[in-house]
Amino acid sequence: MSDSSPPLLVTGATGFIGQHVMANAGARAVALSLRAGDPVSDRLDRALAGRPGAAVIHLAGRAHASDPVAPETYRHDNRDLPLALAKAALARGVNRFVFVSTIAVHGASSGAGAFHAGDRPNPQSAYARAKLEAEEALTGLVDQGLELVIVRPPLVYGAGAKANLARLADAVARGLPLPLGAVRNRRSLVNAKDLADLLLLAASHPQAPGGIFLPADRTPVSTAELIRALGEALGKPARLLPIPVALLRLAGRLTRQTRTIGQLVDSLEVAPSPAIERLAWVPRRGLAEGLAAFAAARRGTVRTE
Repeated sequence: MSDSSPPLLVTGATGFIGQHVMANAGARAVALSLRAGDPVSDRLDRALAGRPGAAVIHLAGRAHASDPVAPETYRHDNRDLPLALAKAALARGVNRFVFVSTIAVHGASSGAGAFHAGDRPNPQSAYARAKLEAEEALTGLVDQGLELVIVRPPLVYGAGAKANLARLADAVARGLPLPLGAVRNRRSLVNAKDLADLLLLAASHPQAPGGIFLPADRTPVSTAELIRALGEALGKPARLLPIPVALLRLAGRLTRQTRTIGQLVDSLEVAPSPAIERLAWVPRRGLAEGLAAFAAARRGTVRTE
């Protein structure tokens, strides 16, 4: 990137999705760290280095955790910090702000249908509520000139993926029997590289501001199908036991793991048509390609980009 080129500022640039965004963006992307102790405005000034900025892609935040986290902590990291960043960016003439939220603002399960961008939010966790509060707070800056784009991804997979996908992969790699062979749910996923493409489009496309986009692969998969695909990518046969879903739900209630069981057996499907129609975004990578990259990265044979 030349000194006169407007930088594309990316928070969370060293994280799972951030690394894919940085790799896809090339030299125009500048990592914007939010971990230092100095004010957000000072960090933004250093990243801009006196140049006009093109846009901010905000990925940084506190991820959903299995361990208890105070709601105030989620609000600070996932609502207050992006709001402060957006205000500082606006004051410096950086109007485009791409906020990466979560599909969880719609709820934990889509039932028999699919979530659409215009559906009424129904967050079920402190993490999802903080993300929704951030969306609402940022929307309040639109009248001041903020070109806000909201992206609510479902589970993201690819090289460097962690959290739930990594835990499933660990179980498959160890040959553990998993009682999920009878699960016939529908879960939308999105490849990290495809998501990175969408975020970069959202940072520059003239039709992006004001949009709420739900990206997803073309075809949802069941949890059982995902585990089998993971086994193929890892070179380990998946050991799936056909335990009835009703028994799994009962076990979840008895062990106070209702939410965990729900994530495995419930459907969470999204309708990605607004992103395709408005930005001409099309997911180009399949599940097999993304899981192969995930497996290779776990073996240390490829870099995450």
